[in-house]
Amino acid sequence: MEPVNQHFTFELYSPNSCTESAAPIMERVNVQMSGHDLGLLDVISKFEDFLRACGYASALIGQRIDLVGKDS
Repeated sequence: MEPVNQHFTFELYSPNSCTESAAPIMERVNVQMSGHDLGLLDVISKFEDFLRACGYASALIGQRIDLVGKDS
């Protein structure tokens, strides 16, 4: 059985600041990972990196992520 190549991209465009004319300046946050047979913990860790890059670092302290399947 060949290893499965996987690629994940987490991306967000959010207003970071405004110009003098009040037009929003958008900031792009992009975190990607690729590999063969990536484990769930690897993907969750990279998603946590994405949330921190988006400014949610303080919201993650002492928190846990619950994954719920579609069948739940």
